[in-house]
Amino acid sequence: GGVCVVADYEGRVIGTVLFHRHAVGCPWYEQPHVSVIHQFAVHPEFQGRGVGAKLMTFVEDEARAAGATETALDTAEGTLHLIQWYDRLGYRRVDRAQWPRKTYRSVITSKALTPSAA
Repeated sequence: GGVCVVADYEGRVIGTVLFHRHAVGCPWYEQPHVSVIHQFAVHPEFQGRGVGAKLMTFVEDEARAAGATETALDTAEGTLHLIQWYDRLGYRRVDRAQWPRKTYRSVITSKALTPSAA
């Protein structure tokens, strides 16, 4: 039900992200103007090279094109380096969640999308 994008380098998958226009699971995700990003990852060897930023730009553009005015994602509370990276991308902390079958709590972050310059 989503759009999966992979980044590859010389035939090797080095990054991935999954975009959903609508999602369920927590009140923030269930708002009609919010799209959701899942399964975002960049291989450690390729982190810090702009791969993640390009994947995030892609899904933010997809969200705009689908009519969303906000995009959100979650990450484990303990992944401070990721939370800080999302902060730098313009995401803000809006909620916390305890997902079923997970032993950790997650931070829900969200970003207001500005209209694209067409």
